[in-house]
Amino acid sequence: MTASVVRDLHKTDKVHPNLQPKNILIKGTQFSLVDTQPLGKTLYGRYPYFAPEMRVDQASNVYALGIILWQLVSGVIFPTSVAVCPEVYKMEPLKTVDGSYQTIFTQCLAKDPRLRPTAQQVCDSLIALLLQHMSISRHLWEHGEEVRQRQARIVKYLLHCHQNVAIPAMNDLMQGASLKKRMMLRITASVGSYYDQKSNCGILDLPEIGMENVYLCT
Repeated sequence: MTASVVRDLHKTDKVHPNLQPKNILIKGTQFSLVDTQPLGKTLYGRYPYFAPEMRVDQASNVYALGIILWQLVSGVIFPTSVAVCPEVYKMEPLKTVDGSYQTIFTQCLAKDPRLRPTAQQVCDSLIALLLQHMSISRHLWEHGEEVRQRQARIVKYLLHCHQNVAIPAMNDLMQGASLKKRMMLRITASVGSYYDQKSNCGILDLPEIGMENVYLCT
């Protein structure tokens, strides 16, 4: 579990200056991190994994962990070249995701680093949640359908952003996606044809898709 690797790293008084999915190695059931450093090194990395305080410490690692936890259930990865407004992580909860899980990553994303849990507390909460739900039968297709609907809404939103934001974001959504997912996203919208038709427009008004307070900070 990624959270447990971050916890173990913090126990050695080290932090990860660039915590993001591509720096998480998975071999079988074993998780590990690459590119770790002692406390106090220079900040580098990518959006949206930067904490608001732009500092490398254990609290900023927990913030990045919160982003990863959010991405795991949202099915959405925003471009790494632009800052993502924190409001995007406050979208209405997925109905198929336990409210306790929502609480965990929301706490990790607290703007004030003093209000974030420690990596140990995140691990404890995730383990407790896992044990609580191990015996509960769940219909995975329901969650998959809700994730697909969420991705479609994100695509519709991106089409109303500026071109230099929308196209990289769409490319990120397509990267590594299955053929079925890529077809769904392309059917939802074609960025190229959209901007051919709207070439004289700048940033457009947000459509009525329930995301009025969600935008990218450019």
